[in-house]
Amino acid sequence: MTSEQLVFGLAVVGLLLIAGYGVTLYNEVQRLLMMIPEVSSNIAVLRKKRGDLIDRLISIVESYGLHESSISTRVSADFGGTGRERARPGIVERLASLRMDFPELKADSLYELLMQELAQVEADLVKRREQYNAVVRSYNVVISQFPGNVVLLPFGFQHKTHLSEQELSV
Repeated sequence: MTSEQLVFGLAVVGLLLIAGYGVTLYNEVQRLLMMIPEVSSNIAVLRKKRGDLIDRLISIVESYGLHESSISTRVSADFGGTGRERARPGIVERLASLRMDFPELKADSLYELLMQELAQVEADLVKRREQYNAVVRSYNVVISQFPGNVVLLPFGFQHKTHLSEQELSV
């Protein structure tokens, strides 16, 4: 075996290793890109569920005739009309405070059940946001680190933004 053949053989092996690294890296980025919409979809489902729960809780409050004591105005101001519209942060706390202000709500078992479910949905939203941000962080790291960023440059992958807590409450 001549030295030219040895150099050629090493070059081929080197190119195969680089190509293998590039394919592996590309597949990792694609895997992460596929996870982002999935986690985002889970967040959207939880947001809808939260809106439905808030609507149901508001209807329970209104069914007690508490609108006469300006509760309807307070609920509308806090929740922008209905739960599906722009609800401000601290929904669970404000609905819980209604329960303290109006003892007849405290005795309502459906209200209590819905409050527990709403608290669980809020906790799940926080977990999903953390999961979304972890996937986005992993993706951003993979496309930013050297030498991966050089290998992935021709594919034009762009950084993704993290989801803030404020974005969950909108």
